[in-house]
Amino acid sequence: MRRAFLLTATALGLVISLVGSTGLFAALTDTARTGTNQVTTPGLASSADLKLAMSEGPEGNKTCGDFSDDLATGLFDFTANQPIDDRAEIVCLKNAGSQSLTSLTMRVDELTDVDIDCTGDEQANGDATCGGDAAGELADVLAVSVAWDACPNQAPSAFSPTQTLLESASTPIALPTLGVDEMVCLLVTVAYPATGAPSEALQRAQSDKVTWRFRFDAGT
Repeated sequence: MRRAFLLTATALGLVISLVGSTGLFAALTDTARTGTNQVTTPGLASSADLKLAMSEGPEGNKTCGDFSDDLATGLFDFTANQPIDDRAEIVCLKNAGSQSLTSLTMRVDELTDVDIDCTGDEQANGDATCGGDAAGELADVLAVSVAWDACPNQAPSAFSPTQTLLESASTPIALPTLGVDEMVCLLVTVAYPATGAPSEALQRAQSDKVTWRFRFDAGT
């Protein structure tokens, strides 16, 4: 009789323990959840995305043409004549990126300077590379300067220092900052001869030819 009672008590204790472990005697709970939430971001333009366009229209009523990453044509193609030959063209710049451009410069890129012929008294004035497409000296006596304003550029309000073409190949010209979607129009001038160029240098630069591209670098 005693043994049966002990077995019954032991079994009952096991049942109570198992029931207790399932939380039957714990407080009742419930959970409610929303559907799945989602956040996405759209694609952004590159942080720095500089576009160029040629100016179009008559003098006094210039507008900017279609903007692109690079221009297929140059700004200048002429024969520089003495005593003074200045040419100016307008190019438009636009910040198509997603951040302001706080560092914007223009420089001469891919510069070549060759002496295509040996004429006059080049050699007598110290030209040791006269003719034969040897090294030329014209980049030393061509001047480059930039003026700018909001587009369309009718009356520039800021001006860069004047540099020779050769100097502009190594020393960039600082330009204004551009906010997102902002534009600036640059009045680029190439002048022959550069102010202060000595007569001997002009003699050495005769029958020379220079080619180059204007390069614009932008950073945030």
